[in-house]
Amino acid sequence: MSQLDRRGFLQRLGASLALAPFAGMAMTQRRPPNAGFVPEQQDPASAKPDSQAIAIAHAHIEAWSNHDFASARKSLAADIHFTATSMQPAVTPTDLVGIDNYMTGLVRFAQAVVPASARVIASIGDERNALVMVTVKAFLGLGTPKTLPMARLYLLDGQGKIKGEQVIFYVDRS
Repeated sequence: MSQLDRRGFLQRLGASLALAPFAGMAMTQRRPPNAGFVPEQQDPASAKPDSQAIAIAHAHIEAWSNHDFASARKSLAADIHFTATSMQPAVTPTDLVGIDNYMTGLVRFAQAVVPASARVIASIGDERNALVMVTVKAFLGLGTPKTLPMARLYLLDGQGKIKGEQVIFYVDRS
């Protein structure tokens, strides 16, 4: 087995072990497409269709990343609780409660996002929970947009609205 083949095998093995706690949940993943928001294709190992939470999360990401804030707002519960964090020292944690506070923060953040730049890397979820790994291109300062990778964890209420969202992101300032 070549060094490259061995590395790919170990990466796949590590990914499958890391996701073992999510056994039984619908899981999909895909490589980033070249252009536009494209929901991922089903993983061959999973014959289940996307779960309700994954579908709602994808629609929400597509809406705000394309600056369609009215559609993004429609997917939220009135009492939404949102948190965002990063390990970069210049980025302060965010903790918001309520739809108006959430939308104020979302609009402020998403206005820096290049429309149609969202790329879903992987998704996993069930009927009430979804974890989506996604990248967007965003203007984080002067110059060209940077790729901003993030993991977005969603919780739905009983009416299919987003009740909780937690975001962890990495910002490469180089």
